[in-house]
Amino acid sequence: MQTFTKITTSVVKNGALSTLQITNVAKLINQVYLQTESDFWPHNGLYERTNAVKLIRYIKNNELIIATIADQIVGAVHVYPIENDHCGFGMLVASPKKRGLGIGTSLMKSVENWALANNYKTIQLELLKPKAYIHPEKEFLHKWYTELGYTFINKTTYGDLYPEQSHLLKIPCDFEIYQKKLKN
Repeated sequence: MQTFTKITTSVVKNGALSTLQITNVAKLINQVYLQTESDFWPHNGLYERTNAVKLIRYIKNNELIIATIADQIVGAVHVYPIENDHCGFGMLVASPKKRGLGIGTSLMKSVENWALANNYKTIQLELLKPKAYIHPEKEFLHKWYTELGYTFINKTTYGDLYPEQSHLLKIPCDFEIYQKKLKN
């Protein structure tokens, strides 16, 4: 007998989450990034991927999508405009305790639906990868995004996109930029 888990995704509306829930989403995002990129960043508290203040701004701009199972937040992704008909997403996370249930896939469908609903024709993502070795989780993500129809476009340094935090990187890394053209 199989048990199916119902995953619900939604763009977070202003006022829909409590301060505690927003703080917990920030903690989830930071936990996942520090775990998966543990050899990239210091563990001395100087680096955080996001915080509640940033998430509140994303919520006000209708740029945060969450995934829930039985009203428990189990994943999130930030969606945002880049220019004209071009948008991006980042900080895609699923709770480590709930991996393998389809949370990431559900969030990706919501990203694409958000993009279409907002008249975007291209979606972009940035995948941070170390220069000196193959990182297993980053390779998994590369394959997964490719299977979802995202194409490698180019590569740039972390400092080119986020100069204010580039000095915190413990190892040299590049961003691989991927894009997907949407079909209306």
